[in-house]
Amino acid sequence: MTIGPPTGRAMVDGVIASVARRPERTGVTGRILYQGLRNCRDAISAASALAFASDRHPLEPKEYSLLPEHSIAYLVISKVACSSIKAVMLSAVSEDQLADDFSVHRSTALQRRLGTLSGDEASYYKFTFVRNPFARLVSAYVNKFETLDVVRLNGYSRYLNGIISLDISFAEFCRLVAGIPDRLAERHFKSQYSTVYDGARCCVDFVGKFENLRADFSRIPLLGERACLPHFNRSQGYDFRSYYTRDLVRLVADRYRNDIEAFGYHGAAAELDEYCRGHDIAQGGAGA
Repeated sequence: MTIGPPTGRAMVDGVIASVARRPERTGVTGRILYQGLRNCRDAISAASALAFASDRHPLEPKEYSLLPEHSIAYLVISKVACSSIKAVMLSAVSEDQLADDFSVHRSTALQRRLGTLSGDEASYYKFTFVRNPFARLVSAYVNKFETLDVVRLNGYSRYLNGIISLDISFAEFCRLVAGIPDRLAERHFKSQYSTVYDGARCCVDFVGKFENLRADFSRIPLLGERACLPHFNRSQGYDFRSYYTRDLVRLVADRYRNDIEAFGYHGAAAELDEYCRGHDIAQGGAGA
């Protein structure tokens, strides 16, 4: 009988747990074995993802945050003010003070659903927010990769068996992301279109824009009355445009073409390309 990836990982997990329970008996050889088994487990996880992920069953399924008492469902898209939006939702059901975005995501006051909504939840008012894909990708990179401690904290060193190195440059990050399909993409750089749509069907009743956050958020039933959106994960004063070259603009535009077309970011692509062209000319380049 052939052992498939899920079964193989379960066996390795069992051996890892056995070694970990008896650290005093392992010695140097045991520690080497322990690390080797962890590497083996990560490789099996990556192989499992590659083998079993599909458009209908992606590595990162849709995530909804629910307020059942108000029949509201928020379709979460990472790096699009999701911490702030969840904080407002929490304020509708809890008086707890939130110190930071980690508190927001750890709270159990919001109900969480992965995949699709069913039963009464399918009739909830559903909303989400999208963002300029060029700015969103830089936000993900700055927040998750420019500080190595944050990379390790968020587990990127283990994503698809370490496919993303801890010291990756933004240009390398773009080229890598461009080659990863949405069914395997990590949530912070998965296309927004693949989250908002199932095929040609939009999964929500309202799509707001990060660039018009306060005005669009005011249109959400109940939550829109809570006008003050807390701001977590503030940018550190960088200009996302400075991360790009014209070649990278074309590469990212191709990767997120569905985002650009579905959510109306054609102008953002053109403006960024023109900015990069002007920057090349100012630096004495050909502007190509």
